[in-house]
Amino acid sequence: MNYFTFVDVWKNKLILTALLIIAVLGIFFPTSTSAMWEGEADPSFHFDENGVLISAPINAIFPDKEVAMTIAAAVGDEVEDVILLDELKRIKFLNLEDRNIKSLEGIQHLTELEILVCGSNKLTSLDVSQNKKLVELHCDRNEISSLQLDNPKLKVLYADSNRLSYLDTAGLPKLMELNVGINDLVSLDLTKNPELETLSGYMNNDLEVVDLSPLAEEKGISLNFFTKTYQMIDNMLIFR
Repeated sequence: MNYFTFVDVWKNKLILTALLIIAVLGIFFPTSTSAMWEGEADPSFHFDENGVLISAPINAIFPDKEVAMTIAAAVGDEVEDVILLDELKRIKFLNLEDRNIKSLEGIQHLTELEILVCGSNKLTSLDVSQNKKLVELHCDRNEISSLQLDNPKLKVLYADSNRLSYLDTAGLPKLMELNVGINDLVSLDLTKNPELETLSGYMNNDLEVVDLSPLAEEKGISLNFFTKTYQMIDNMLIFR
């Protein structure tokens, strides 16, 4: 047997021995062996029997650093601390204005939130459709092109100075004050907002406000469009 053949034989024996050791460990210590291959589950994340998250570190629930710090301060914890999602129900007011925030991921867990102020940031999208207790939303002066709303108690919405080309307010039956100025809107259907009192929509592109005129005549809605002329066509106010 030459030298190279001898080395190959021993290499094969070592590989077989290693595989046998792993197999034996898998029989007697199945959990630790699987962890070697799959990685151990993070003990700071807890789920119920249905796989629903019930607790996690604050900075894992809210990935944006500024958001995590504000939430931690509101509940008296550190951003790395593990928190029960139920504890987030204590937060009813959240001020995140002018923090250079790009994402509000995790906001859906603030189920008791009533007032959210997040203006002057760098948000490009915002989904508050799970925040059913929301009464006021101030998301003005961002870069939002997608705003998801389904908030039966929302009364005040400031979404001016964004990049909205479409806005669905059908899920806001209690809406009283709406500011959508300085956007890219071309139409706005307010037929599902019977309690509307104030509407600002200045500096949009030929904005058509569907079915507003009957409401305006009946309730005396305050209009602020900073416009010189408008046209009424089929119960629509078209501002130029």
